[in-house]
This record gives sequence, C-alpha cells and structure tokens, in this order.
Amino acid sequence: MRLQPCLALLLAALAMSAQAQGGVRRCIGANGEPVFSDRPCKLAPVPERGDDIDYALPLVAPMQTCPTSPQELRDRVAAAFDGRNAIALSGLMLWDGYGRGDATATLRELARLIEEPLITIELDQVSSAPWGDPYARRRGPRAPMDTLLIVRTARDLDRVPHEARTSFEVVDHRGCWWLRLVDW
Repeated sequence: MRLQPCLALLLAALAMSAQAQGGVRRCIGANGEPVFSDRPCKLAPVPERGDDIDYALPLVAPMQTCPTSPQELRDRVAAAFDGRNAIALSGLMLWDGYGRGDATATLRELARLIEEPLITIELDQVSSAPWGDPYARRRGPRAPMDTLLIVRTARDLDRVPHEARTSFEVVDHRGCWWLRLVDW
C-alpha cells in the first residue's frame, strides 16, 4: 500500500527529468550568430507569391557553415569586430576542454576585446615546438608550423593608449577551422 505513492512520485520525477532534458538546440540567428533554444530552429521565411522573386531558382533556407580555411576564419573574426558582435566571435571558438569558470572568463575576455578599437587582424605561422621548453623535441626545418590569429587592438591603460596583442591558436577540427585562446 505504501509502495504505490512512492512509485507514483518516482514516475512523476522521471517524467519531469525527461521533459527537462528535452534538449537544447544550437541554431543560427538572423545575423549568423549561434542561438541556443529549447525549441526547434526556425527556417527562413518563405516569401509570398506577389514578391519580386525569380521562381526558377529553388527556395532554400540559408545554411550557416563553418569556416573551411584559416583565411575564411580570419574574415569572420573581422566581420565580428566590424559588427561589435561578441556572440559571433564566441561562435568561432573551439570550446572543448573549457570548464564552466574558464568558459565564463573567456567570454568576458572576448566581450572586452570586441569593444576595443581594432588595429589589425593577422594570420601568422609559428613553430609548433616552443623553443623555450627544454623538454620539447626539436623539429627539423620541414616541421609543421602552427597557425596563429593575432588581433591587435588599441587599449587605454590608465589613460595611456597602447597597442594590445591577443593571440588565438587556429585549429583544424573535422574540416572546420576554430579559434582557441592562447595564454602567452
């Protein structure tokens, strides 16, 4: 007799848990930024027949793809700076390995960085083995090089303007190119 209320309570808890885990979907917003929602992603609106459209072309919802080269990644970073869009910049980051506190700190750093006046964005090749590390194996002249994306901004430190440099490692992950913040 006492087992029946406990069983009903357990089933109710499981139902709420399953509903809460309904899933968070990653969608692409109107400006190309990632949007997280518990609802299905919306497709692009279908135009009315009276609109001025060439109906010979099929209507396809625009698809947001990942950057397929370091240069395309650099161009997207530049577009994020042009629009002062920290969310678009954070969508270009490879977030694997970040804990909650690290991710929050990185997001704050990106929001601060995007507000600074941009000087330049450059792609640079560096040796993948740090020469200052005595335990790193030395590589020959044909050793692979790592790609860095270097963002130079004008920063005002105690009312003294100076050029700040923020480096991102450019990472190829499953055919897409991503940023990873470098702590140097």
